[in-house]
Amino acid sequence: MGSISTTQYLTTMSKFIFSLFIAGIFLVVATGCAHRQPLGHAKVLFDSTDLNRDGQLTKAEIAEFSHRRLLATYDLNGDNRISADEWDASHPSSADSDAHFNRIDKDADGHIAVNEAVLYMEEHVDYTNHFGKIDRNDDGLLHFNEYAEAEPHMWNLTVMSLSI
Repeated sequence: MGSISTTQYLTTMSKFIFSLFIAGIFLVVATGCAHRQPLGHAKVLFDSTDLNRDGQLTKAEIAEFSHRRLLATYDLNGDNRISADEWDASHPSSADSDAHFNRIDKDADGHIAVNEAVLYMEEHVDYTNHFGKIDRNDDGLLHFNEYAEAEPHMWNLTVMSLSI
């Protein structure tokens, strides 16, 4: 993969560390105060994730929402894709980083586009199992009550966190 400047690397790592810090605070608050997220907060997140505004979530909508949140941290040049250099900056010591990137980059153009990330997540067994645990009525959709009752950590899956 290509090289990345020290400034870009430090910027990415700073964003990553800040994201971990925020996630840690969220987990402490979520697990210390209640096992479920507050309904008002859950409704805001649900509505933000419901891209077609039909009142239910598909695997694709959740995957796209998760990936777009990820872009805010790792897309250093703002092109709505994760390049090989940006990927490398987020996985500086990962032995299987190139293989992971290449598996997601379906068209092998050196960038992970939103549609590639969504497809990868939808096909990934961990994501499918995760979604199935939350989809209590097995209709392939998440309704607000299912979403709100899920543990907050269940929404932290991204292309970066899923293994190859």
